[in-house]
Amino acid sequence: MRKVLAVIRWIMAAFLASFAIRNITVATPPLLLVASLLICPEIAMSFAEFCGRCWAGLFYPEDRFNKPPLSYTLADFYCKNHRHEETVREHLGIIRHYPDQRKSYLEVIAHCRAIGATKMANQYERRFRKRFKIARSRNLSGKCSVSAADSGCDLFPD
Repeated sequence: MRKVLAVIRWIMAAFLASFAIRNITVATPPLLLVASLLICPEIAMSFAEFCGRCWAGLFYPEDRFNKPPLSYTLADFYCKNHRHEETVREHLGIIRHYPDQRKSYLEVIAHCRAIGATKMANQYERRFRKRFKIARSRNLSGKCSVSAADSGCDLFPD
């Protein structure tokens, strides 16, 4: 069956090529292109990929951005699974790229306290208060998703 299809492709390509050569018009280059694509399907795939990349480049340019997109998905997943060290790491990454995210500061403070890293929690609480001009008299504990935990984690010891 493959040989029959190959013969049919070759015959169609020869017909299109001879027609394009005999009748030189505006349609000659597309006819020659179709004839060559009929002869070799491998060329058709690479040509289609090239055309697809060109069109995709118009709508989705291959720009490199300075920072990753803001997403709390992974941090929230770690928080739900009581993986406090990973949650802290994710929120520290968010703070590094997006320093104006209040939620990340509060989550880092809460999770550090949950794993017993009070020194780190106090450090990020000072940074939070300095960045967002929060008075020392205000309590931050009610704004966090973690209140207390018995995770037994010792990644950030005091």
